[in-house]
Amino acid sequence: MAQPLNPTLYTLLLRHFGKVNISSEGQQMAGEYRKNISTGRDDWQIQNPGEYYCVNCPYCSDTRQRLYINHRWGVRDAKGRLNLWLAVCYNENCMNPSRRQGLWKRLQGPASLTTAKILPGKKVTDSPLTQLPGPCTPLDQLDPSHSACAYLAGRLYDPVMLGKFYGVSYCLDSRYTLARERIVAPIYLNRELRGWQARYIGELTKEQAKTTPKWWSDPHMKKSMLLYNYDNARKFRTVVIVEGPGDVWSFGPMAVATFGTSFSERQAELLRRAFTPSTHKERLALSCVLLWDPDVRADEKKIKYVHAKVLPALKQTFGDRLATVWLPDHDPGFYTDRGFLRRFVECEAQKQGVKVDWNLR
Repeated sequence: MAQPLNPTLYTLLLRHFGKVNISSEGQQMAGEYRKNISTGRDDWQIQNPGEYYCVNCPYCSDTRQRLYINHRWGVRDAKGRLNLWLAVCYNENCMNPSRRQGLWKRLQGPASLTTAKILPGKKVTDSPLTQLPGPCTPLDQLDPSHSACAYLAGRLYDPVMLGKFYGVSYCLDSRYTLARERIVAPIYLNRELRGWQARYIGELTKEQAKTTPKWWSDPHMKKSMLLYNYDNARKFRTVVIVEGPGDVWSFGPMAVATFGTSFSERQAELLRRAFTPSTHKERLALSCVLLWDPDVRADEKKIKYVHAKVLPALKQTFGDRLATVWLPDHDPGFYTDRGFLRRFVECEAQKQGVKVDWNLR
């Protein structure tokens, strides 16, 4: 393990709790001060919180080190603030201002925490704000006979719904050759456009696939920092994790896509933020299903990655309310019967003792 970014805080936590895990190791905090229109105060807006220290929360029944304390917690910033709100319990959400203040006082010792030295770390920020690849027309504004609409309708997608709900469009022209005359799926985070993926219209032959990607991404987008359809899915009681935008379209608005078989610390952080319950009752209602393509299960290297990294990261947020479901033959985007797809997931999750709920929170 590399040296923690805040050796003082890490040492104090180690003495107090005995065991400390590090999340997003070596990542420095990224953000900026922005004027709050309501209060007139400069508030710190975080793009990436960076390194966290994970311990068992002393205020609830936590035994899985789900109290996350940021490396800048309790250290005075440029505005003289301690930012004690950067300690969050992802077990019972039980860290109120009084408890944060009390923990900070107990850790103080010789009062060295407020002026603790923060070591430089690697800078990992959100995917930058972007624009669509060129002039694009929403699918719901195209003639049904248009090639983009006809192709999607042939796969039993509703082009009008994709256009209105997901903002999917057709790129008329672009400086990017691989975006031109393609279907474009925009990717938002907190309602801000952070990237897009352009889908080839039709199916590629084996020869074409050697030189032409089926999906091509915004070259400035950081896929590991985003989840497709995150803003919609966070409103539901159960979130379903799939690989690509087409899988989301097939399953529905409660699904997010990871852009392939990788899962980053930032993506885990986004899910923690969205699905940390505010009450015990809400905690019991929230759940997660990992529904990556079935070929992952057949790949020894990929399945080891799932068990070694993906599932432990998800369990930090969902605990035993997490199910891993494998479709029998095809990826979720292949299935045209959404009802069947959801019933299959419900049944498989139930076998693992996980209740799914497709309703809004």
